[in-house]
Amino acid sequence: MLNKSSNLLINHYFGNNAEKKISTDSLKKLSHAIAFLFPNESKETYYTLYKKLSNKLTPAHGKLWDKYCNMRKEIRNSTKQSDGIRNELDTIGKEQLAINNKGIHTSIIMA
Repeated sequence: MLNKSSNLLINHYFGNNAEKKISTDSLKKLSHAIAFLFPNESKETYYTLYKKLSNKLTPAHGKLWDKYCNMRKEIRNSTKQSDGIRNELDTIGKEQLAINNKGIHTSIIMA
């Protein structure tokens, strides 16, 4: 149930955010809200900011952070795929135009 709530929150935020970015402050607020609504849940389960202690770096983590990173990766991959398809269609269109122009050129010479 709570995994679904994490998914819903991140999906909702992405749907209402044109930049497709979520600030660390927003993630902290969401994790606090979940902990408030579900007292048995720990806010650290949903988001923990990265920490740097001397030379040791602990990256950000939690259910909200993981879902956010996964969704960003999906968006990047789908954008790359659509760009590849778009480039392929552009190439096919240019080749077709060259063939059509060659046909027009040939018919003008034959006339």
